[in-house]
Amino acid sequence: MANNDEIKELILSSDRVAGWPEMAAMIGGGGTPSTDSIPCWHYPELACEAVGGEASRALPAMAAIVCLLNGIHLLDDLLDEDADGLQHRLGVGTTANLAAAFHAVAGQLMADAALPPKIREAAQRQVATATLETAWGQHLDSRPQRPEDAEATYWQITATKTPPLFAAAFFLGALCGGADPETAQTLTTLAQPIGKIIQCGDDMSDALARPAKPDWQRGWTNLVILYAEVAEHPERQRLVALMEDIADRDALEEAQAILVRCGAISFGCYHVVEGYRDACRLLRQLPLATPEPLGRLLESLIQPTRHLFAKHGIDITPDLKRRDLWRP
Repeated sequence: MANNDEIKELILSSDRVAGWPEMAAMIGGGGTPSTDSIPCWHYPELACEAVGGEASRALPAMAAIVCLLNGIHLLDDLLDEDADGLQHRLGVGTTANLAAAFHAVAGQLMADAALPPKIREAAQRQVATATLETAWGQHLDSRPQRPEDAEATYWQITATKTPPLFAAAFFLGALCGGADPETAQTLTTLAQPIGKIIQCGDDMSDALARPAKPDWQRGWTNLVILYAEVAEHPERQRLVALMEDIADRDALEEAQAILVRCGAISFGCYHVVEGYRDACRLLRQLPLATPEPLGRLLESLIQPTRHLFAKHGIDITPDLKRRDLWRP
């Protein structure tokens, strides 16, 4: 895999970025989150290899995804009024401007990529589409929600906030690997189930984290907390009462125990597994020269759920035990 220094070097090759201290400081720094799984800026590399290309050719696409991701995180922090957001140090205006700049640089990177003109045009269009669709998802997420619409709204937001970024990563990587736009488009079908796996997995992790995550203050944004709030179960009212004092350690521990007992965690696991099965089915159907890189990605995404099943004594289904469900 390409290392982060190569990605950083390519982004900083833009005089505008290199000469913008606040922007340059985010490249490879605090604006790019670390993760134990394969980070999404490596998805283009996997897609490039899957269509038969050399991984190194995906570098411009990887750099573009880093820029899109940085822009998305800056806007998320602004919209969520995140207590650790960069806006508290740089100001709201500067932070919003940085987000816009990162999205623009993503387009520039693909415009400058060594691709045939029509392929470059398709790449730039995909970057624009990802930016627009993600903005729509953020808009939906920022609107006041009605309790009776909470679950439907949750799934609508889940389908629009991160899958466009993943779709762009697969599409751009496939183009860099030599695929035509039609073939590259087929890989974008993986974005929705992968988005579901990641979102629902993150929801379970955040709901069970200590100290309490902000999800407890906006329960309708977290699938398992939402389930425990609205599903009929004997401890529902107790959970709602505990959420009023969720910063207290004892209250949090009791609330998390209720999540397990009422089936909320099992509900989250069910949706992660469903996303995994859908992604494996789609991968089996894709006309790829080398599907193994994307198969490794799916395995890395489902592994935390396997561990969660084991921790809470949840039976693992036979297909989830398999490590090659994605193979034809």
